Amino acid sequence: MSKMTEIKSLQPAKLGKRYELDEFGVMKKSVVANVSVGKAVALNIDDAKVLLKLLKRVCEKRDYALMSGSFVGAKENVGVQLVTENELAKLLKFNLKEVPGGVQEIAGERYVARLKRGIEQSEWILIDADNPAGIPQKWESLSLQQRLELLEPLVPGISTCSRVEYRSSSARVMRDGEQPGGATHAWIQISNPAKIEILREHVKVQMQLQGLSFLSPRHSKEPKQVIGHEQRTVIDLAVWVPGRLVFCSKPVVLAEGYSVADADIKIVNPDGGVLDVSLIELPSVYDLNQLQGKTGRVLSYSQNNGLTVSDTGTLTLDTPIDINNFSKSLSEVVANMKPGEKVRCETPFRDSFSEAAFIRMKDDGVLFLHDVGTNTNYYLSMGHEMRLRNEDRRTM
Repeated sequence: MSKMTEIKSLQPAKLGKRYELDEFGVMKKSVVANVSVGKAVALNIDDAKVLLKLLKRVCEKRDYALMSGSFVGAKENVGVQLVTENELAKLLKFNLKEVPGGVQEIAGERYVARLKRGIEQSEWILIDADNPAGIPQKWESLSLQQRLELLEPLVPGISTCSRVEYRSSSARVMRDGEQPGGATHAWIQISNPAKIEILREHVKVQMQLQGLSFLSPRHSKEPKQVIGHEQRTVIDLAVWVPGRLVFCSKPVVLAEGYSVADADIKIVNPDGGVLDVSLIELPSVYDLNQLQGKTGRVLSYSQNNGLTVSDTGTLTLDTPIDINNFSKSLSEVVANMKPGEKVRCETPFRDSFSEAAFIRMKDDGVLFLHDVGTNTNYYLSMGHEMRLRNEDRRTM
């Protein structure tokens, strides 16, 4: 399935990044990276040439985003109204837990919310090669091609398959008289869209076992502090999830002496074909044991309704949790929770500020944090689970 969804944002009216100098002459960046209300149109993107035309159009707009895949029930080239899950629940007069995925017809109008269960995956995946905090200096200056070559032992063919690459909005901002940055984003086609999440988990484990990862700090909003670290590599794997929005709008620069370059969109390796992922499988028991010995993390997988990841050991009672723009430890969050209760929060293990996670205490008292985007359940290690139960006894 080679569909991609074009989304015109109506609320907010403008998307993307805005750059301006502060009173000290330091360039500051603000970002609008969410769509509350919009119009979504499913497009059939058969090959790189069609995608190139689409990117040339949306990369010069200020109110468009892209989503790999399409909403269940969406008709090609026919727009549907995109709303939030809460708004769709109100329109349907459903409980929030009962909101169905896919396109819904209400009073003659078609609506959809961006719910993972209502999104059909696409063959197209994004390669995001920006420089996150903590990236080693030896990798910081690598080109997109060099980064993909570095990942060849993990994913054979990833540097030689066909791709459509372009400058990210950050790379387009330049000082007058200087050259803009090179391409840091690209789209590639894979042979089997059902393997996107398997590919992500394969790379996540192998990058740590083969010395191709680093710890990237994650910061809270208030107070501004490091609240955790995420294992990352030279490309961002967080974008390999169904329904992820990709913001490629033209940036705005309000600073004298600076301008915006074009996105330099081009097809690389035009005869390289799609990336064959037929041999990519979930990490083996041997690899997971190796990872546990190296990091202490215990990973397991289930594939009943999509891929679910269970991670034991990463989450601790001291893990800082962001709720309503304020950070406190997990032990403080759960101090008054009762079995069956759930608390919405930010995910502490990747860079996201859309409350894409929740903490839940099961009926048997077992605590876990669920990351909706990656469908990962984080559980406490045995030692922290015992500490939690001991703290519960002291408060009785």
